[in-house]
Amino acid sequence: MYPALQLLEDQGLVTADASAGKRLYSLTDDGRTEATEAAERKPWDEVTKGVNPLHFQLVKAIGQAAAATRQIAREGSDAQQTAAADILNDTRRRLYAILAEE
Repeated sequence: MYPALQLLEDQGLVTADASAGKRLYSLTDDGRTEATEAAERKPWDEVTKGVNPLHFQLVKAIGQAAAATRQIAREGSDAQQTAAADILNDTRRRLYAILAEE
């Protein structure tokens, strides 16, 4: 903890006041500004910067379809599994057709 506090003090974000054998740390104005900005930043913003949001919709849809497919494979009747395979094969063809439209 103390190395982190020392770093923040070196950066001018906190000040330390030593009294009665204890050190009391307080935010500086710059520290308050940085804390406010940090609270407004979302941790995933840095990771997802530049990624098309539609990509996330596709990945989510794929995951949901895969979960439904796994459930049918485990618990569905032969007829349900056949119907699911037909839907998946049709979906694959339709997806390639979308690419062919361009």
